[in-house]
Amino acid sequence: MLWTWIDAHAATGGLCLVLAALGGLFFYLRLPATARLRHAGLSMPRAAWLGLAAAGVLALLALAVMVRDMLGLAQPAGCATCTDWPVLDEALHLWLAGHATDAWVRPVVAFTQLGNVAWMVSLSAAVLALLLWRRDWLHAAAWVVATAGVGLWIRAIKTSVGRPRPVGGWVPEGGFSFPSGHSAGTFVLYLMLAWLLLPYLRPAWRWPVGLAALAVALGVGTSRVVLRVHYGSDVLAGWLLGLAWMALVICAVEWAQTRVAGRRC
Repeated sequence: MLWTWIDAHAATGGLCLVLAALGGLFFYLRLPATARLRHAGLSMPRAAWLGLAAAGVLALLALAVMVRDMLGLAQPAGCATCTDWPVLDEALHLWLAGHATDAWVRPVVAFTQLGNVAWMVSLSAAVLALLLWRRDWLHAAAWVVATAGVGLWIRAIKTSVGRPRPVGGWVPEGGFSFPSGHSAGTFVLYLMLAWLLLPYLRPAWRWPVGLAALAVALGVGTSRVVLRVHYGSDVLAGWLLGLAWMALVICAVEWAQTRVAGRRC
């Protein structure tokens, strides 16, 4: 019953989250300077988050093209930018079906649990509780918008496209296939967590932690194709969605912190 309601209102909920985030950002910038400066240390150089913003825009455009193709709004025969995803996906799916064995599928099943919904919700709640305990209101709000928002967008796109899952998966999965929720969710969760840790890490550890988070996100997404519960394009779309949403949230916070620190954009 709950998921049915979410499916019907996911796009509206995602839009409301964006509007709520913009409203929260507005009121954050109007707080007294002492309140804002409590956690106003910049976690990324300006060039880095501007680069992330550009990557997010490109990811969003690529995702829009993929959704257009999946909805059949333009036919590949008459569209130079269209890709015949079903043909590519089926070729990869058949290749995996002929090469997968129990011996190497078992560890993949274990690894994909890093994108399990129950685990990610538990981790999200723990991180949120820690941020609230530290009274880090800006990052707590960003964390909620990032993790809850990507879930809403996943549901909205899945319902709109309505693509069935591949047949013959190694693990039971229900619901629609496009985009991969594991891919988008882990991309946002683990990379947002790495970003939150940046101010507390020594410079030598920042790149390794960020790359480790990226490796987990890419690994979980790849595992969904290996287990034949998603097509390759589902996972690619999930990564693009995760990158675009994460970039929006992080860049909004970094911009707000830049304003608080008195720097000019």
